[in-house]
Amino acid sequence: MQSAEKELIDKLIKNDEPAFAGLINIYSERLFRAALFFTGNKEDAEDAVQETFIAVHKYIKTFRFESSLYTWMNHILANSCKKVLRNKYRWYDLTAKINAENVSLQKELVESWKDKNENLYLAAKAMESLDLVHKKTVYYAYIDGLKQEEIAVIMKCPVGTIHSRLSVAKKKMKEYLESGVE
Repeated sequence: MQSAEKELIDKLIKNDEPAFAGLINIYSERLFRAALFFTGNKEDAEDAVQETFIAVHKYIKTFRFESSLYTWMNHILANSCKKVLRNKYRWYDLTAKINAENVSLQKELVESWKDKNENLYLAAKAMESLDLVHKKTVYYAYIDGLKQEEIAVIMKCPVGTIHSRLSVAKKKMKEYLESGVE
């Protein structure tokens, strides 16, 4: 952990409001991108990020310095996304609804890249073919740039499982690309 991060955490623990504003400034965009990826729409992503910062403010005193602040916040974000979606779709078949929305959003996003960047388009199409757990793992590793140890903390599983998921995901993406993209 970097000394600047430790200093920020110490200020947050002491309820330093300018430090909290700085925290929001530093991490809001990055957390929003992850939330958008997981929730599938802007409004839910904004709600999840807001819930995350509220929880960080409330529970910063419980931070144990076992991971980076961002890793800890990302774990909270994952739970916030689940909570937002669970509340939104309380009376619906949650799994079917989330999957349908995510597929629709991802297809729109991927198609928008088709004419802009062929490599990005192909990678996104391959990633789109993965199941949710492999998509999350790939997102954290290659889009968000987290280390496998950090991903393991967020996803609550051993580092070996993350390594295995990345290996499986890469293999599936390679097979998808070799089979020809539509």
